[in-house]
Amino acid sequence: MEYENSPFKVVIVGGGITGLTLAHCLDRAGVDYVLLEKHIDICANIGGAIAVEPNGTQILDQLGFYHDFKKKAHELRGWYYRYPGGNLTESLWPAMLKERFGYPVVSIARSDLLRVLSTSLQGDERIKLGVTVTVIDQPQPNGPLSVTTSDGTKYTGDIVVGADGVHSMTRAEMWRMANLQRPGLITEQDKKAIKVDYMGIFGLAKIPPEILQLEDSIVHRHKKWTLMVMPCYEGTVTWILSLRLDQPYFWPSVPRWSMDEAKAQVIAKADALAWGDVCLRDLWKYTAEPGVTPLYEGQLKTWSVGRIACVGDSVFKTTPNLGLGANLSIESAATIANTLRQLSHSTTKLTDAQVDAELNQYQKLLWDRFATVDWISQMITRRDAVDSIRCLITGFIMVKLPIDLAYTSAVDVIKVASLLHYLPLPDRARQALVKHAAKKRGWGSIRVLALCATVPALFLFLRFKYH
Repeated sequence: MEYENSPFKVVIVGGGITGLTLAHCLDRAGVDYVLLEKHIDICANIGGAIAVEPNGTQILDQLGFYHDFKKKAHELRGWYYRYPGGNLTESLWPAMLKERFGYPVVSIARSDLLRVLSTSLQGDERIKLGVTVTVIDQPQPNGPLSVTTSDGTKYTGDIVVGADGVHSMTRAEMWRMANLQRPGLITEQDKKAIKVDYMGIFGLAKIPPEILQLEDSIVHRHKKWTLMVMPCYEGTVTWILSLRLDQPYFWPSVPRWSMDEAKAQVIAKADALAWGDVCLRDLWKYTAEPGVTPLYEGQLKTWSVGRIACVGDSVFKTTPNLGLGANLSIESAATIANTLRQLSHSTTKLTDAQVDAELNQYQKLLWDRFATVDWISQMITRRDAVDSIRCLITGFIMVKLPIDLAYTSAVDVIKVASLLHYLPLPDRARQALVKHAAKKRGWGSIRVLALCATVPALFLFLRFKYH
């Protein structure tokens, strides 16, 4: 058969940060692929900016993008929190993470990161722009998948990976095929695992130099809403106004706001302080293209079925409060790339069952840690929005602890982060490991006692509400 002699190939659906990262991972692994992206401009100015932490940066460094990436990024050293009443608290967890892992916590415009990832792919015949996927099917059992686009073109691959976001067509087709082949595998509860409690109004503001006096991120906590501001490259500031909705909503039945509705919310809170004398009205004034979006949260129970797998936002979402969303997406791309490289080395064509088992392993490697991040993110989001007396107490306790829980939580997430197994560990990461190993360990008896006594109590206090 022709298929028996054809090379292993992956079809990537979606050319955002996750899809482009996966394309580079597969290229470095020597795995053939084609990437299908529905937008003509892969670097469109969609969204504001994102935080990139060491678990994402070390993978970008493995792929050789660190220097180009850093040129467009702004390094953050502190993270400030302003509580109702005006009290300002500082956390130095970004600087502490740099010391621990060798990479800074940075902010970068989403479009700039996309440009860094896509520049070397310009003109590459494997990148197909302006292509919308409509159907994924499998003509024969144990055979390749066929991906049909809106213009009738068909692309064939051994594996299809959906990196096409929260409204993923790949995921919808995976569910459809699962219902035909394995009825009951995808439950209605799983389909509604992604929820929305908050609406986000955001933008990337170009601030005049005379009023730009912002070096680090500030989170302003108000009752039922939060204003976050974060400096970026060349005098820009990304901001997001997060507003509690009247009730929880579940995908796909989530509310949509028009720009007029978003503007009305901004006007109502126009005097909200951002930094210095700069208020929300100033951020809105200097933002050329503001946006509004539901802030999705949650994690699906099933990430792959048969020869289809989903990565990034198509299977897990966090709010911006924790700053880990893009990093986990980059990690998921690297993790599945390790699996796909292993599959590509098979000397015989693999059965559907064999492929399914290997792709399930990709999910198992990430599931528990990502679920923990999801829980922490939901807790922090509600704490930042002072969603209840319980959240106010939580914020107070976390500030008074003799340890920085933001730092310790981030360390727990990052120290076991995924890497590309077939590329060497970057020098920056290796040197940080050696330096950390040489240091004396232990926080001292007082801090250990505080952590042992307070964190379990806090966990039990909150788990019922947020898990």
